[in-house]
Amino acid sequence: MDRLTKEEIDEIATKYIELRKKAESGSRSDILRFEAYKNICAQRLKSLIVHHTRKYRRFANHIDLEQDGFEALINALSTFDPTKGSFAWWANRYIKTRVQRKANAHSTIKFPIKKARDVKPYKISTMPTRVDPGPTPLEETERLENAKNIGQAMEALTFEQRLVVSMKYGFNGMRERPVGKILEELSISRQQYSKLLSEAENQIKKHLLRID
Repeated sequence: MDRLTKEEIDEIATKYIELRKKAESGSRSDILRFEAYKNICAQRLKSLIVHHTRKYRRFANHIDLEQDGFEALINALSTFDPTKGSFAWWANRYIKTRVQRKANAHSTIKFPIKKARDVKPYKISTMPTRVDPGPTPLEETERLENAKNIGQAMEALTFEQRLVVSMKYGFNGMRERPVGKILEELSISRQQYSKLLSEAENQIKKHLLRID
């Protein structure tokens, strides 16, 4: 993976902004050029994400954390103002905050409320705990199995497909968003959105049917 200098990172981000502004004019060629460069940015700036996710590589949701990092990177690109500093600093703020919050949420223990009523509180570790009414053991097992199967199916999707599905249905710790918000945040057309979502849903369904 390339280690880029701050100057190189700023150059990539600045070009991203220039192409995005041109794409907003509605020119088909400018839109296609911007979409192609967006993928290039995701790959060339991946080191910014790895820097913050590598310490969580043993977490079961490590792939999800990388996905969160990519979403934070896109948000940073969408809001970056070159007059306010380097993009490396700007993006690191977004990515670090998002990844740490998701990693901390993953490390929280859910303690069934029935147990909480019967057991006196005591410190079992430095890991935070909270009371959670939660489902029954059978329901929880089914939920985890379904989540595992969907997670495996999503690993086969492209980065753009995973992002659209996660934002649409609230997967990978993301909140659900309306279509208009997704189009705005990802800077894509409704036609591109529909195509990505349809392709992703079809692949996930095929994977789940094979399991059944």
